Amino acid sequence: MTSWMTHFALFLMICALHSSSARATGAGNFEVAVNLLRSMNLQKTWEANMDAMVNQMSGGDPHAMQTIAGAMKKWMSYRLVEPKLAEIYSKFYTNEEMKELHKFYQSPLGRKSLDLQPKILVESVKLTQALLEPHAHEIEALMKGPPPQSNPRKK
Repeated sequence: MTSWMTHFALFLMICALHSSSARATGAGNFEVAVNLLRSMNLQKTWEANMDAMVNQMSGGDPHAMQTIAGAMKKWMSYRLVEPKLAEIYSKFYTNEEMKELHKFYQSPLGRKSLDLQPKILVESVKLTQALLEPHAHEIEALMKGPPPQSNPRKK
């Protein structure tokens, strides 16, 4: 996983880390959720990951880079994603929980956590790659092999 998928996976893991304690309690207010996302500086993370994906996907070709970047901005810009993320956070967090998270991310430890999470995630992905790499051929063979036999229930 050394392609743009690594960067996208990293971004998704960062989002998961930011919301690792989420539970479906709901009743969160959209504006409170947007405020939380902004305190997490999620736009910066999103845009950095989109840039990394564009670089990986384009292979350094300037035309491909421009084309891919245009598509990403059109379909995956943070401006389009933020309201949907706010809806998701509102679904899983109450207003009080989001306000507490906002306070945490404004604290020194919260800022440190936001700063370190991408680095921790990169090391975690490297660990995962190191653990899976020796088995790449096995995984590839499993993916190319026949699908597992279904075992229909007898009536």
